[in-house]
Amino acid sequence: MAEPFNPLESSKKLRDAGCDQALAEEMANQINGAISGNVATKSDIGLVQADIELVRAEIELVRKDIEPLATREELKDHMNSQLKWIIGLFVAGFGLLFTALKFFG
Repeated sequence: MAEPFNPLESSKKLRDAGCDQALAEEMANQINGAISGNVATKSDIGLVQADIELVRAEIELVRKDIEPLATREELKDHMNSQLKWIIGLFVAGFGLLFTALKFFG
């Protein structure tokens, strides 16, 4: 596991590397300030995981709501197909009727 940032240790290392003491302390403090508010804790990660589980549950509910709509769409397509057949048979029946009337009439 990573160790937390230690500004005192970092400023000492900067001084040992040749930086001025005031500059080393200021750099270490700035780095500490920049990263201290942006580090996720275990409780932060737990909250995010809980939020993810809530979103997953909501997605599943939406998925269940949408599923019947797909069934309705399939039913609509099937009814349109049946209607086309009925109209086609109706037209063919009239065609046969007019042909028979012309032939026998």
